[in-house]
Amino acid sequence: MKQARWMLMVLAALLLSIGIASAELNYILPDSNSRELTWDEVARWDYETLGYAFNEIFARHGYVFHPGEKYDNYFSCQPWYTPNRDTNNQRAVYPYLNATEWANYELIKEVRSYKAENGDLSLIHIPSPRDISGSRMP
Repeated sequence: MKQARWMLMVLAALLLSIGIASAELNYILPDSNSRELTWDEVARWDYETLGYAFNEIFARHGYVFHPGEKYDNYFSCQPWYTPNRDTNNQRAVYPYLNATEWANYELIKEVRSYKAENGDLSLIHIPSPRDISGSRMP
């Protein structure tokens, strides 16, 4: 009986770890909630994917997207996404983002803006404005 219980515990732990690993595979930027991203790694993504990437930061916290629109359709299919019951995102989502998530959101938004202004040069190294001028773009 002890052996069967032990086997069940091992099996449960294995299934849990597989579930966690497979959920991470469904993220565009799996660690954007725990590590500040760099310009270079964000710039590798195309303009459209970056739209999903910065919305992913909010979706992790249950951001409620406009029903039937592309982000709602995409995130509703993700196994980790659960929209909040409270549809007021300013109250239900924004206060719960940590400093790393806000920094990554701002960086992704900046790279995306840069790509829009300069053409979408996906998969081509785009030098960071910090590399050029030593500071962020205005």
